[in-house]
Amino acid sequence: MRGLGITGVATLIGTLIFMSSIPYSYSQGPTPAIISDFSIRDPNGNDVTSKPLVAGGTYTLSFSVSIGTTLNDQIIMATNLEKVGDRYWTLENNYQGVDTNTWQPGASRVTFRAIQGTPKFTLAGKINSNITIDTMKDGKIIHFPVKVLVLSIALQSTQNVLDQKILDVTDQVMIQYQNTLNSKQSLLSSSQTIPQYVTLAQGIVEQAEALAKVGYVEDATKILSIIPSSGLPSPPGVESTFLYVAIGVGIVAALLAVMLLRANSSKSVIARQADDKAKKLDILLVKANRIDKSLATEIETVKKELEEIAGR
Repeated sequence: MRGLGITGVATLIGTLIFMSSIPYSYSQGPTPAIISDFSIRDPNGNDVTSKPLVAGGTYTLSFSVSIGTTLNDQIIMATNLEKVGDRYWTLENNYQGVDTNTWQPGASRVTFRAIQGTPKFTLAGKINSNITIDTMKDGKIIHFPVKVLVLSIALQSTQNVLDQKILDVTDQVMIQYQNTLNSKQSLLSSSQTIPQYVTLAQGIVEQAEALAKVGYVEDATKILSIIPSSGLPSPPGVESTFLYVAIGVGIVAALLAVMLLRANSSKSVIARQADDKAKKLDILLVKANRIDKSLATEIETVKKELEEIAGR
């Protein structure tokens, strides 16, 4: 060290510190088993691997289980799909680990010997029809997207999950809402109608999105129907439609407050949201007074109802 000097010592120490910060690469053994070559087809043979599945739909899943090492163990293969026909599983190639004389492909959970190789399977199943819906105390049905474990593999000895497939599930009601929403948004973005109309129509879209967010998807779709499906009126013949949409915004705001009252347990949240909607109606009320007094009266009534909910 004496010959290095202060600068040399400092450099050496710095080098040692740097080298000690580099992680050492330890050799790891192969993963016992993973799911590979995974794909999903609907009853028409369409590849829907990258799309959300639909509640009530039946699907065929094709996949392989790549077993990288021979284990003195059993592989557990399971699904949460509902059974269609007399079986879930079909072995599509020759694999010594599966004894086709004794295994039970009609069960949602099967086991086979972990022998190095790549067994290929198909899994036929159905998504529960009611998995995306819930019923409120007042009988109102709400819809939410969910995630479903469609396939998992685990070691029997440890019960540790080695690999799994969890997929998004929607339903026809949510699909219809999304299609309607996309259609209305596209129409408004390309419309040549007056800006005030577009502003009001966009307000309806916002209210519909708020309802859908808390599960009232069917109501959200109905609200979007206030906006014409095509051919928005061009100036100067826009006045009657403008009034129609203005009334719609007021009704929607009140409906949203009622829905949120049912969907939220926090009174402070409900009050804040209702107050926000009431404030938005203030602007609409000013516009309506310039156009139609009877319309202004209707909006004023809705506004007062929202203010009562807000506790003003």
